[in-house]
Amino acid sequence: MNEGFDVNELLGRITEKLLESDSRLTEESACEKAKTLLKGLIGGSENISALADAVGGGEYKLPDGSLLQVGPPSERKTDVSPETREKLDRMFVKIDGLIPPAETVRLRLSRGKTTVFDSKMGGVPYFPREMPYPTVRKGAHAGKPLRFLAQLNFGELPKTEGFPSEGILQFFAGFDDDEYYMIGMDFDDGCGQNGFRVIYHESVIDDVNRLLGKDDMPVFHDTDFPVKGEFLLTADDPVKMPVTPCECRFDAAVLRSYNELFGAEITKIYDDGGLSRADEALYDALYGTCCTQGTRMGGYPYFTQSDPRYKDTYSRHTVLLFQSDTEWNGRDQYVEWGDSGVANFFITPEDLARRDFSNVLYNWDCC
Repeated sequence: MNEGFDVNELLGRITEKLLESDSRLTEESACEKAKTLLKGLIGGSENISALADAVGGGEYKLPDGSLLQVGPPSERKTDVSPETREKLDRMFVKIDGLIPPAETVRLRLSRGKTTVFDSKMGGVPYFPREMPYPTVRKGAHAGKPLRFLAQLNFGELPKTEGFPSEGILQFFAGFDDDEYYMIGMDFDDGCGQNGFRVIYHESVIDDVNRLLGKDDMPVFHDTDFPVKGEFLLTADDPVKMPVTPCECRFDAAVLRSYNELFGAEITKIYDDGGLSRADEALYDALYGTCCTQGTRMGGYPYFTQSDPRYKDTYSRHTVLLFQSDTEWNGRDQYVEWGDSGVANFFITPEDLARRDFSNVLYNWDCC
């Protein structure tokens, strides 16, 4: 086991590795990206494995002299006083009753050739020849083909609560000459499916001659796309994931739980009269829980900025259909949404039950 080394030394080593792995980065941008990854390490994010690969694993010394060991994050692990621990446990039971833990499947990326039937990101998708390939529907870019982002073959993935057990679900996003680099996202209509598309193939054709091949795919001239190649997606076993502070409903659940448990009448989280002032230790423990990162389906989302579902228009889109996170294995960039960002696709429980994917909310953000 390493003796540990200063956080600034760790930051320098990560920056060096980033510069080695991506010639496009400047020293300044690599340092900023390293800071983002290091924040994930300290916060217990799933970037830990990538950082461990990058710097050799072991233990790392924080500014206060304590050691932080690189390893799997433990859910809701917080060092607090016995009094705060007792409050925290009661709060989590109450919050879980208001927003129940949701089943999630972590999806792991590995670079290599795939078939059109695999769960994957990039490459050639499963696509019947008789179907029109998805294009931008309206506006200045109408008719331009969309980029293939990812597909999930439910017949080969673990059975997950609420999700189909058969068929292939696909995500397309972005097009050539997107001058604002929105990758198909529309701030005004997140469910519009103009510059992105979600397609569900309920029945899968086995005959590859009836499917598009590599030579049938559109040619894209703009190479700046989040997916940096072709990647097989393999799944961990499903686990129940508790709600995290990234979820837009978390604050309301915290306030309701606190008031009901402790006889308070607090109406806000921050500032004078808010929970952060009234019970700072509990606030720090609650909001120090990990917002789980990583590419996944189901569970609760991660954002680098804020949850778009605070708008009433999207408030019923409570199911995380698919999350594509920035993925880096310590040497090779797999997926990059802007500057270490993340993309999310949300659906209403009713639409998911009907297998209706026409009203999916698409959002991505970055640091």
